[in-house]
Amino acid sequence: MNEKKDYSHVYWIGGSPCSGKSTIAEMITKDYGYTYYQCDLFNEKHVNASNPSEFPTMFRLKDMTWNALW
Repeated sequence: MNEKKDYSHVYWIGGSPCSGKSTIAEMITKDYGYTYYQCDLFNEKHVNASNPSEFPTMFRLKDMTWNALW
């Protein structure tokens, strides 16, 4: 069984496309020295590594187009 990872140190920024998430994340990174992880750049990797029994939603989204997702 996989151990749950602790993400209590992570700040998640969510919102609509073009709402300024990346701009805010870059500003916070610059001002506070945080690490910026842009999920969109690694989405395919995460989706392909998803196990349908553990992450059914992620797995279900795997073959959907961006238009279908939105």
